[in-house]
Amino acid sequence: MTDAASPGSSADRPRFVVMSIGEASPQVRVDVSGMICSVRVLGIGGAPACSYTLADGTGQLDLLFLGRIQVPGLENGCRCRAEGMVAIRDDRHVIWNPRYRIEPADRACSAPVVDGDRTKRRILAVSRSPALAGQIRDSLR
Repeated sequence: MTDAASPGSSADRPRFVVMSIGEASPQVRVDVSGMICSVRVLGIGGAPACSYTLADGTGQLDLLFLGRIQVPGLENGCRCRAEGMVAIRDDRHVIWNPRYRIEPADRACSAPVVDGDRTKRRILAVSRSPALAGQIRDSLR
């Protein structure tokens, strides 16, 4: 499947959109679905980040969200669709701050689908908690 270059773009060739994780390679745009099989909080450049490993049976890739310690609704066992440009980090395929959608609960996702505005308010409330800030700081050391 190809994604034509936008009008006025200097691209000489079309960008390819990969539909399975096993076909993904660096600098290729992907649109993949799978299940979250691991979740972790880490520090990248001194800032908090969360990583979700997405697997579809053909391979795995990491969804990295900078400046966040969690993404409400994403959890182990949840079905998710993600799109973005693939990069390499620590010898693994990753998508930085991907566009994502949580698959409906009837498709084996136990996490609730959350409204974007409510999600932003929850993240803001969590980020203002001194106790949580201390936990994040300790986990980054």
